[in-house]
Amino acid sequence: MAVPGLADLIGQFADTLPTLLTTVRTAAQISADIGAHLRILSGPTALSAPTNTTRPPARRLEMVRLRTADVTAIRRRHGGTTHDVLLTLLAGALHTWLDSHGQSAHRNIRALVPVAQHTRARDANTGNRLSGYLCTLPVAEPDPLHRLRLVRTEMDRNKAAGPHRGPGAFPVVAGLFPHAVHHVVTPLLAAQVNRLFDLVATAVRLPARLPGLGGTPVSEIYPLAPLAPGYALAVAFTHDPRHVHITLTTDPHALDGVDKLTEALHSGLTELLHATTS
Repeated sequence: MAVPGLADLIGQFADTLPTLLTTVRTAAQISADIGAHLRILSGPTALSAPTNTTRPPARRLEMVRLRTADVTAIRRRHGGTTHDVLLTLLAGALHTWLDSHGQSAHRNIRALVPVAQHTRARDANTGNRLSGYLCTLPVAEPDPLHRLRLVRTEMDRNKAAGPHRGPGAFPVVAGLFPHAVHHVVTPLLAAQVNRLFDLVATAVRLPARLPGLGGTPVSEIYPLAPLAPGYALAVAFTHDPRHVHITLTTDPHALDGVDKLTEALHSGLTELLHATTS
C-alpha cells in the first residue's frame, strides 16, 4: 500500500482548508446569534401575552376564508409578499380583539414564522429542515398601512439575514450536535422557547394542482398549525387562486371569544382594502 507523501498531505489539507474556514465562520456566526437571543431570554418576557397559557392543553379550530383577489390587490399596491399582508391582517385582528376584550392593545406580540430549508437532491432522504424567523407583529400600531410597512420591513430584514440567523439558529445548531447529547440539549431549549415568541404563524404552500379524494376533486384546503404546550394560539395560512384559507388553532380555556378574532380578520381586510383604495 502506498503511503501518501508530505506533498500529498499538504495538497489534501489545502483542498479542505476553505471548507474548514467556512465551517468555523458559520459556527461563530451562529454562536453570536444564539448569544443575542439568550439576552432576549434574560430581558422582558412575553409570557404575560394573552396568547400564552399555563393551563392544561385543549384544542379548538376556527376557519376563515378570504378572497385571494383582495389580498393580491393590497400586495400589488404596497409591495411585499402575500404572507406579509396576512401577518399584517393577523396583527390588526389581534389589536381589535384585545381592545374588544378590555385588554391592552398597546403592546406588540412576537410571532415565530417557520421557514422550510429545502435540502439538495443528494440529501433528499433527510427531507426538509425547519428554521424560523421572529416577527414582531405591530399590534399596537393603529394605522393599517403603517402596520403593513412595519411587517414588510421586519420580514425583509429577516430574509436578508437568512434562515440561519435569529431563532432559526436553534434548530441549525441542534442539527450539529451529536445524537448522544440531544437528550440533554433539547429539554433545555424547550424549557426556554416560550420566552422567545407568543404564537406561531406559518404559511403552507399548496401543490400547483390540488389533489382529489376518492375521485372527487378537493376544492378547499385548510392548513393546521400544531399548538404547543404553553401556547393558546397558532395560525396557519394557505392560498389558491380563488381563496385564502386560515385556520386558528386555539385553546378555548385560555383564549376567550376567539370567534371575535375571526370576525376581526374579515373586518381588518376590509379596513386595509379601504386604506389602499382611498
